[in-house]
Amino acid sequence: KKKIRKHDELGRVLHWEAFTPDGRKGLTMDYTYSASGKILVEDKVFLPTAESGYGAETDHYLTQYTYDEQDREIQQLSYLNDEVLGVHTNYKYDNSGNLLLVHNVDKDGQLKMKYEATYNGAGKIEESTVTSYLGLEMTTIWKYSYDSKGYFLSCNSYGVDGVVCTEYHYTYQRID
Repeated sequence: KKKIRKHDELGRVLHWEAFTPDGRKGLTMDYTYSASGKILVEDKVFLPTAESGYGAETDHYLTQYTYDEQDREIQQLSYLNDEVLGVHTNYKYDNSGNLLLVHNVDKDGQLKMKYEATYNGAGKIEESTVTSYLGLEMTTIWKYSYDSKGYFLSCNSYGVDGVVCTEYHYTYQRID
């Protein structure tokens, strides 16, 4: 498949096009960046082609990103064909820059997903909770552990009933 890409002087993608095997354009993407290099706008247009699987209509997805004065993402707004797409994402951080809270809300303002995290005195994440409100409410709690030097040792997920869903354990080897 043929592809066309345009980059800025820093090598970031500004424009990208993909074509079907017979040469018809199937997708375009355009990006706008902040002075610090963060994506401000991601603009995607899926053109109707039998091969694309995107249907008979042109779909225009637009995502706008907002950052705070420390250049941390605080909001993500998504649109489909100029209408608010189901999810708006809002972020909150502590004074050290740790992500504390993420809320995904639909176009009617209804909460769809919530992420909350706590950190220890060294600024390492101790626990995070993800609650989904899509149909049934489902909560997963992640607990993190570290050794005395602050190296990451494990991450376990638990259901609200306290039963372990997933366990990850990490070991390190000394390299001389």
